[in-house]
Amino acid sequence: PRQDIQEALDLFDLKEYQKAIPMFEAVIEQGPLKNTAEVARAMLILIYEELKDLPRQRDQYQALKRDFPQSELLRSMPEIK
Repeated sequence: PRQDIQEALDLFDLKEYQKAIPMFEAVIEQGPLKNTAEVARAMLILIYEELKDLPRQRDQYQALKRDFPQSELLRSMPEIK
């Protein structure tokens, strides 16, 4: 079954990060260059910031930048050193 991004976003809102992570990853797998993947990567960046997981946060940031260089979401992401 296809993963619905809304379900993952709802979990994010509830701060159920560990449940939301695999859902956002599934959304990315289903269509790595779709706009839902762009949103999913941005949400993962925010989750990993909350979890203080800098390596994974950096990986998602680099992937977002690589796959969506014109992304408006990049500008709203926390700066990653």
